[in-house]
Amino acid sequence: MWLFGCLGLVLVLAVGALVGTWIVVNRVKSAVEQEIGADGVAAFREGAGAVRDAQRQAERSRQTARERNRHEFTPPADGALTAAQLDRFLRIQDRIMAEMGDDFEAFEQRWREVIYGDEANRDGGTFARFIMERGRMEVRRQGIREEAQVTVEMSDREYSWIQERVVRGYAAAYVQQTEGRELTEREQALAVVFTPIGMQATDNEIALVEPHMDRLRLMPRQLFMLDMLGQ
Repeated sequence: MWLFGCLGLVLVLAVGALVGTWIVVNRVKSAVEQEIGADGVAAFREGAGAVRDAQRQAERSRQTARERNRHEFTPPADGALTAAQLDRFLRIQDRIMAEMGDDFEAFEQRWREVIYGDEANRDGGTFARFIMERGRMEVRRQGIREEAQVTVEMSDREYSWIQERVVRGYAAAYVQQTEGRELTEREQALAVVFTPIGMQATDNEIALVEPHMDRLRLMPRQLFMLDMLGQ
């Protein structure tokens, strides 16, 4: 009897925990629905499904790319980025720019029109659709990037290592170029993001990256989703 009593107590506690969780989840759900409206919730659900489908497809593509990309990488002892590494990295960014540059530019333009346009167009459904569209674009960008890595014989590890140094150099160069002049709202936001990152850059990274900032202009916006900043 004592054993059955203990089991009964455990069962009651478990059911109570489930009920409590259900109440919390539903309260959060109700708050979200009230904030963004039924259209927003519907858009999130529709978009989330599309993003999940895109992620599954991208994962299959990534697996294929990984199987084809067997290149090893050992970071140099001095940690210095070379011009040859940057050139291969730029070829990857060129591929992304060629296939998605217009899409990113159009997305940013539509986003700015919503943010600074008629308030009637800024409902929860609109924001939800933008966020989900941005998620699908990111999945597609990653797929293109990984295919391009195979072409230039660059492993994920080497790409991450180079990207860290390129981002630092880009951030530092951006801050230097905008220092002392009046900035737009967007430029101010970028400067806030880039300043602490750029402080970690070496002179070598800045010197290598600065001449290629136009070719790299999509990368930081993609990496930090800065295309959803102001104008």
